Amino acid sequence: MTGTPAAPLSSAMAREAATCGEAAARLLASRPAIHALAGRLDTGRTRLAVICGHGSSGHAGVHLRYMIETRLGLPGSMAAPSVITALQRPLKLDGALFIVICQSGASPDLIAATRMARAEGAQTVAMVNAEGSPLADAADHVLPLLAGAERAVAATKSVTSSMMAGALLVTELAADMDLLAALERLPARLDAAP
Repeated sequence: MTGTPAAPLSSAMAREAATCGEAAARLLASRPAIHALAGRLDTGRTRLAVICGHGSSGHAGVHLRYMIETRLGLPGSMAAPSVITALQRPLKLDGALFIVICQSGASPDLIAATRMARAEGAQTVAMVNAEGSPLADAADHVLPLLAGAERAVAATKSVTSSMMAGALLVTELAADMDLLAALERLPARLDAAP
């Protein structure tokens, strides 16, 4: 069975994709701030990591969940924001680390979920590309994605930056130098990708 060849990337999307390595390098350069953020998280009382996001941010969250489970030994779960917004059911999140991923930082249900998580006793971290966003304001801590403006498709750079930022946070929480060494090679690999 033969498949249909993939459509070529639009020139705008190709230009955006070509800057993923630069975005990854910016995140690596921000490692002191990520280290400081990791130091402010009380991992001694953390019993569970809950990740929240939509679409490609949700997929980046699945990646982060695996990183947390394999490198930190914490059980992870993906949150459904509609439980809080549509069903109006708060979750018992005392002792949880709640990480929300959203490029724009403007999704009302993610903002509501983050506010609820914070009110229920979770430590909240917003991974956002828009640092001055309502979602950033709703969280205890902000981890900027540093992807820069998205001009083609909203997730061209931000999904790669979300995965990189989450991996860097886990690196700092776990003091995992092997993972850091792998991440330090990522900008050049992204630059070399076709």
